[in-house]
Amino acid sequence: PTKTYMNDLKTQLSSGGYALLWLNSGRYTGKSGVTWTTSIHWIAVIDYTNKSGQDYIRIGDYRGSEWYPIDEFTTKGVSTIVYVNEK
Repeated sequence: PTKTYMNDLKTQLSSGGYALLWLNSGRYTGKSGVTWTTSIHWIAVIDYTNKSGQDYIRIGDYRGSEWYPIDEFTTKGVSTIVYVNEK
C-alpha cells in the first residue's frame, strides 16, 4: 500500500539511509508533473524533511537534486525499492 511504502521510506531516510527507486515503465509522470525516465538510471532518494507538516523527499538524478512531496511516486509506478545504508 502507498501509505506503508511512504512510511517505510520516511523511516529509512530519517535513520540516515538512502533509497533507490526503479519505476515500472521507462517513462513515468510523478504527482508534481515531472516526467521521470528510468530506462538508463535509477532514481536516488537522498534525504527527507518535514516542512509545515508536509513530508518531502530529496531526489537526485542526472538533472541535479530537488525536493518533492513524499508521494511523488505511487506503488503502481514503483516496481523496485532498494535501501542503501539501512539502519
